[in-house]
Amino acid sequence: GTPVKILPLLAVLESVGWQNTTIQMLLLACDGCEYDVIEQLIHSGQIARFLLIAIHVNCDEGVGLTVVRLATLRHNLSASHQLHHDFMCVLQIWTRWQVR
Repeated sequence: GTPVKILPLLAVLESVGWQNTTIQMLLLACDGCEYDVIEQLIHSGQIARFLLIAIHVNCDEGVGLTVVRLATLRHNLSASHQLHHDFMCVLQIWTRWQVR
């Protein structure tokens, strides 16, 4: 088959000239890599660029989601975003806190 190049989300945004752009919505549904993407955005300080984040939450074994990892992710994401909907093991919808 044809090799597939996997890039971090921030590299993709930079490649299309969106490195300093506020993003209206980010929908993550990638069979377990959602948590890696969110963690990278949080640690890079870029998470606040996204106004609305919808995360497919897959609670199946083997996707790397542990109770501790989910709690840490929720805690870290809550610094910049507010959880609006939590359909556990299906979908979470977060919106950025309003800056006053």
